[in-house]
Formats: sequence, structure tokens, C-alpha cells
Amino acid sequence: MQQKKPIAIWGHSSPATPVQISFLNKTYTITANNEGEWKTFLDPATAGGPHTLIIKDNKNTLQIDSVMIGEVWVASGQSNMEWSVKDSKDPEHNTTIKNPLIRLFQVPKLTSTEPVQELEGGQWQLTTPESITPFSAVAFHFANYLANELKIPVGIIHGSWGATNAEAWTSRKTLLENNHFINELKAIPDNRADWEKYLQESYKKERERAQIRDTATVGVKSGVQHLQYDDSQWTKMDYPVDAGKIYNHAHFGFMWFRNTFELHSTVSAKTLKLSFPRMQAQIVDFYLDGQHVAQQRDLWDSVTITLPAKSIKKGKHLLAIRIYNEWSQHKIGKSKTPGVQLLDEKNLVKMTLPATWLYNDKVEPEVAQWQNWYTQPTVLYNAMIYPLQQYSINGFIWYQGESNAYQEYAYTTVLNRMIQDWRNHFEQGDLPFYIVQLANYMETTDLPDEGGWAKIREAQLQALKLTNTGLAVILDVGEADDIHPKDKQTVGERLAKWALAKQYQKNIVYSGPIYDYCTIEGNAIRIHFKPSAAALQLKKNDRPSFIIAGEDKKFYWTNDVTIDGNTLLVRAAEVPQPRAVRYAWANNPAAILFNTANLPASSFRTDNWKE
Repeated sequence: MQQKKPIAIWGHSSPATPVQISFLNKTYTITANNEGEWKTFLDPATAGGPHTLIIKDNKNTLQIDSVMIGEVWVASGQSNMEWSVKDSKDPEHNTTIKNPLIRLFQVPKLTSTEPVQELEGGQWQLTTPESITPFSAVAFHFANYLANELKIPVGIIHGSWGATNAEAWTSRKTLLENNHFINELKAIPDNRADWEKYLQESYKKERERAQIRDTATVGVKSGVQHLQYDDSQWTKMDYPVDAGKIYNHAHFGFMWFRNTFELHSTVSAKTLKLSFPRMQAQIVDFYLDGQHVAQQRDLWDSVTITLPAKSIKKGKHLLAIRIYNEWSQHKIGKSKTPGVQLLDEKNLVKMTLPATWLYNDKVEPEVAQWQNWYTQPTVLYNAMIYPLQQYSINGFIWYQGESNAYQEYAYTTVLNRMIQDWRNHFEQGDLPFYIVQLANYMETTDLPDEGGWAKIREAQLQALKLTNTGLAVILDVGEADDIHPKDKQTVGERLAKWALAKQYQKNIVYSGPIYDYCTIEGNAIRIHFKPSAAALQLKKNDRPSFIIAGEDKKFYWTNDVTIDGNTLLVRAAEVPQPRAVRYAWANNPAAILFNTANLPASSFRTDNWKE
């Protein structure tokens, strides 16, 4: 329960029945209305516990033990907020953290086209390996850092869903105020019966997909996994293999890959392994010279496959891989790595496979395309956020934006209205709303190239103009080949620093440098930053991150950047009369601007040019 605020308690009883609530040596009486609903507020209380809450009417008595009073936060967003502790960095350590001050609540993943009054499930849990393992890593580390610093109980309510956009988390009323979403709202059922029918149709297609996924054997029966198979009509792709090079959207279904390699001498070892610097796919079957050697599921990172054979003879061989995917773009390998390698038990490299692969996505039956029922406007807000609005809380943490990169210029409006929307419905004032800015991701570029993610980061930065908002910058945490960076502890702790400084008056540096304004000084532009207790610092990096342009709007990289107090002077020989500077303005920029608290600066630009 949230400390120092009236504590909302509500429930159901028989119509017009008195309900008695006992808590902290006080008794409260409320009478249920004609529908049997009742709600009241308990007096504000200070942090502590465990306490006992007793609720009874003329028929039943409910006793709830181990009730804690402290700080309650709601965590939401898409997959990077949903990403579990077990799938993040250092799972062996983090899943065993026992913090008796923390309570975890997982909101059930449900949808609705109408606001739902109550959650269909969920319960508060202590921190145990069983509760921590599947829980949001960002939310857990946020709560853990707060609890350790404040020495009081912290409850975190987590409700997020991968691959979702911000409009799915926003109320219908708010979206109707934006012409951009009116047609989308008209396209979905506006009543529960029609929505349920739509869901059942979607579930049917999912079952059909699963049937094909689990039974497809066309490739194996036709011998795709054997060296002698005729792949002359297949298409070539150089390592690293990335379906994003083929499709401009996620590829759903099967794809076969073949790599023919030749050993000039027999390779023998106690153990032979195939090492993949990266494998991103839902289900992967590995075949070596026709033999099925492994199946792996839900892959996002490096993979090592132990081969059954102790030796591989001199001559030509075939590695065949069948991938099945229903999300994202599947990948084999990682940029700036040598490729797939044959290793011995000491991880000594016996061979690096050729860079050329062949692929074919027509071998297996096609599957029904993804049903985006849970990304429809309002449906997650209605089922996962609206039911929480009666609960007394202290604020929100939010990690989302990847799925809105296709409409980056609209995201500023969507995000700002969603923040106000939640605050209005919770009716607890301007509740703190702390945002994780998108990490660095995707391939780096040699030329100044903004990318859609730069504009999403700008929209997230612009949210700081709203009262009681904050921005955890993580441009130093991302991974070029993984949209889900594994270091979630840094993310959670940076969010917690905002809360500690702003809500709990801790005297700490909580933010990296934030751009304020600029002035043109001859052949240089001076960048001014918001006041901070920490000084600016520039870190060395092989890649530049500042670009500068004149009136022609042609940008040039520059390393001619100097610190002058709480400002930077930026210039370039190619631009004698500069007009604009941008920093970290790319999908995957180099993070070089920090402060002495080692917190990175947000990306920014001094111009508002429309490309």
C-alpha cells in the first residue's frame, strides 16, 4: 500500500450490506451499493509492516496478512520492459536476490475494447527465485535500488506487452482527440461481443500456425539437409545473415539456410562445437551432413551447439539450418565478428565457415501472418491500466517506443497525451512519469544518418517539458545486433535515481547532460546545457557523434568539440558558417558525452529542420 496517501480499498458484497474493515487499530464501516459494490479510503499511514488487514460482512471474513506500506510504482511498456530477469544480464545472481522489502505484482496480459473495472487475476508476491525469474528485469532493479536506498518497502505493479505501440496503452477518448488514430479506432470492434469474435478468429489462426509449425517436414523429406541436395535456385546472402536484408517487415514462418564448407584435413577432438556469435529466432533446427544435431528455441544471443561426432572427415560438408519465426527478423551471426566457427573442447578455432550462405523461404508451407490484436488502439489500456486506477500509487516507469518508430513525428503527441491520460484517470495529481529513452541499436553508419530512432528519442526528450517527468538515457547500454540489451540493471537504477532525487529529495546526480539552447559564435556553435551538479566530460570513441551543418543543411562529422564550463564549442573546417549541431542523431550513435557522474547525455539537435 502507498504510504502517506489515503489508501483505497474496494470490493464486492451483497447489495446494501455493511462492510467492516480493520487495519492499524482502526475500524472503518462502509455499506455496499445496490449492485453490491463498495469503496472507501483508509487513513494515510507511514512505511512499515507486515500488518494485517481484515474485511468482513455479515457472511464472510477475509484476513490478509503480510501487508506492507511503502512506495508503490506502476511499470509498463513493450518488450524491453517485459524482458525478464532470467533473460537479462547476470541471471544466476539476480534471480537469487532476497529483498524482504520488495513486493511484486504481475498484471495479467489481457485486451478489451471497453474499460475493465477489475483485473482478472494477479497477486502480490515476495521476492523468491520463482517470482523474480519471470518478472520484468527493469521493474525489479528499479524496486530493488529504491528499497535499498530508502530502507522502506517498495511494491512494483508490472503490466507490459512486447511489440506494442503507445496507442494500445491510451484511452479511446484521448485517441479520438488525435485525427491520426480515428481511422484505426473505426477499424476495430467497439463492443465486447464483436471484440471476442475477432479474438477467437485470431486465436484460430494462431492454432493453425502452431499446427504447421509443429508438423511441417517438407524440407527434411525432400533432403534439404543433405549435401547433395540441389540448391542451385536458392538465393545467396553474405554473413551476417539477416532477414531484414530481404524483407522490410518481420518474416513469419519458415526459412532454410545452407552453408557448404570444405575441410582440407580431418578434424578430431574430445568435443566438437559450432559457435554462432548470434542467433535470433524462435525455433531453430541444426543439421550437419544430414544429421539433426540440435534444436534451440527463443534465441537472441550467442549459441554454441555440441556436435555428436568426435571427428569430421576431410572433404565437403553441409550445415543446414531451418528457422521458424513469428516475431522480429531472424538473424545468424553478428556484424564485425568472424562468422560461424568450428571449435574444439578448448574453444580453439578449427575452422571459420564461409561467409556465403544460401536461403529459401518457399520450402515449407506458408503460415498465417501475425494477428496484431494486442496492438490495436486502447485495448491494453482498457484491460491492464484502467483497472489499476483506483489503487493509490506514487508514479509510473515506462519503457516503450520501438514499435512507434514508423511514425516518429506523431510520437511526441501520442506520448504526451498518454502521460496526461494516465494521470487524469488515476486522479492523484501529476504523478511522476519516468521514461527510458531508447538505447543505441542497429548497424552503425559511416555517413551522418538520423534514422527513425533518433526522432523517437527526441520525442522522449520533449516529454521533459511536462511536469514531473524524467528520462533515463541509456545510449551506452544498447547492442547493435539486439533490440533487447541485456543490461537491465543499469536501466532500472537510472530510473530509480530520478525517483530518489525528485520524489525522495536525495542529493544525488540523477541525469546526464540535457541540452538547453545554443548560440552561434563565428565559426562555432556553443551548446548550453541545463544546470547540473556534475561537470561535462567527453569520452574517447573511434566513432564521432557530433555533426554540424550550415545553411545548406549538409551535415559533416566533427571531432572538434571542446568543453568550456557547462557548454560545448562545436566547429568543423568544412562548415565556416555553422547553423546547426546534432549529437548522437542516429539509430546507433556513439555515446561520448557524459557528466562526471558517468551518466550519458541525451541525443539532441539545435535545429528543427524537416528532412
